[in-house]
Amino acid sequence: MPFPESPRVIYRINPLAEVICQIRFPAILRISSGDVADFQDRVRQDYPLYELQEPSLELPTIPKELTAFFEQMLPKLPGPRTHKFLTEDSKRFISLSQDFLAVSEAEYTKWNLFRQEVVNAEKALREIFKPAFYSRLGLRYRDLISPEPVTMDKAKWNDFLETYILGELGDTRIGDEISQIRTRCVIELSEIPGGRVILTHGLIKETEASPERYLIDADFSIDKVEDLNETFNIFDKFNRLAGKLFRWAITDKLHSAMGPESA
Repeated sequence: MPFPESPRVIYRINPLAEVICQIRFPAILRISSGDVADFQDRVRQDYPLYELQEPSLELPTIPKELTAFFEQMLPKLPGPRTHKFLTEDSKRFISLSQDFLAVSEAEYTKWNLFRQEVVNAEKALREIFKPAFYSRLGLRYRDLISPEPVTMDKAKWNDFLETYILGELGDTRIGDEISQIRTRCVIELSEIPGGRVILTHGLIKETEASPERYLIDADFSIDKVEDLNETFNIFDKFNRLAGKLFRWAITDKLHSAMGPESA
């Protein structure tokens, strides 16, 4: 077991920025041709808004203004389109493309509530499009640690995060001088044969004016699940491991400051 046991809690000061649950499957041409009306009928009551997302041009070394210019010049970019079904406030949405289904939540509170949304979307996918198997299951948690909402006077990053997470940032001699740091590692999950988590963490700063925050991005996944009935058993295990990982990464001081409540 890679992460120590810890009680399941909900924090009053919620660090979660986004949760994404994704199911990948072999390409289904009915979806790529735009035949998604039956799927929309199944989810429209809770997801009344619809957007069609065209393939975008990814040129990381070119400014966004030039990327937009090139997109206008090209008659049609290659790649599948994505159908997005959104809640009225757009804080949760379903993405459906020819080879994946994803549910994203910006104001996540409890696993059982989010899980039910995924159950409903997956059931519609399975009954309408009948995928033969799932080529990948993924559950991703993006936590942002910000000093502002946590009342810890004169706190430094080593008050928030364990030393094995901080690396050089935890060094009292150079930590304050570090402006960029990002770590990525792949951890195999002994509890789930073939399962893994890609853990990416480090400092982020959206704009020059915004404060520095620390990102903990845990992307749990497993490849090729042939028994579709095992899908949510796997997701439940990912969810429990995600809670243990986050608790393993933060200090007791931060854990207490965020106001843990029994889930």
